[in-house]
Amino acid sequence: MWAGIILFARGSDGVLRVLLVSARGQRTRGWELPKGGEEAADSSIWATARREVWEEAGVWVSWRSPEEHSWRRDGRGWWAITGVKRVDTTSQPPDGYEVAWHSVDGLRLANERQTMAVQVAASAFGGWSGVAA
Repeated sequence: MWAGIILFARGSDGVLRVLLVSARGQRTRGWELPKGGEEAADSSIWATARREVWEEAGVWVSWRSPEEHSWRRDGRGWWAITGVKRVDTTSQPPDGYEVAWHSVDGLRLANERQTMAVQVAASAFGGWSGVAA
């Protein structure tokens, strides 16, 4: 099973943005949502999602509990859907990854299921205001 986080932040320009990653050297994959497989040390699907965002994007998601956020089933995996009030990042992206906050408006990812997941989640966060990305 896999898990990931659809992570939103409102830019200083007021635009709703989503965190995306791109594996360097994987030009055919392009930008996508951070996600990955469950590991033996993960205590829950929540722990898997949070760890994957840290490993791929260098962003530590700070929130109190997974119950405060929406979860969406996607095939054999899960998306946690949330906005952030505080973004803690590493000084640079993890080795092998590029990281960027992309506008949700007109977003098209190589993986159409991910594009649809972002669109559905963004409609719920349309009026949300948080930190600038």
